[in-house]
Amino acid sequence: MNKLIKIDSSPRRASIENTLPMINVVFLLLIFFMLAGAFKRPELFPVNAPVAQGQEDLSKENYLLLIDAQGQMALNADRLEKSELHKAITTLLPELKLQGLQVKADANLAANHLIDVVQILADAGLSKVYLMSQSSASD
Repeated sequence: MNKLIKIDSSPRRASIENTLPMINVVFLLLIFFMLAGAFKRPELFPVNAPVAQGQEDLSKENYLLLIDAQGQMALNADRLEKSELHKAITTLLPELKLQGLQVKADANLAANHLIDVVQILADAGLSKVYLMSQSSASD
């Protein structure tokens, strides 16, 4: 006696078809959060900017010069020495004349070092320099 057993695969297929839209939504959310998290450029080293009373939103500016308390500098994502700053600025001068340059200097940086950097920027022909600060706690 041979018995035939009929295997019905439709319930299993229905459960797979129900989970596919959920998997698609999860992947779309994953892609969204990966892109949204990549918009802010990471800083190469921590810089504690000084606190100021007034404020102006400079988020539209693209170029950022970081200077830490020891005088290390980075232009956007590239480290550079003080001696290389003039050449780097003159290379980017056409774009910087339109946009300006944000300078984020550490609050503990010696003032004469910051003055030297601003003088190098002026000698390179840059007239728009924005010194960044943190907003005060009372704002």
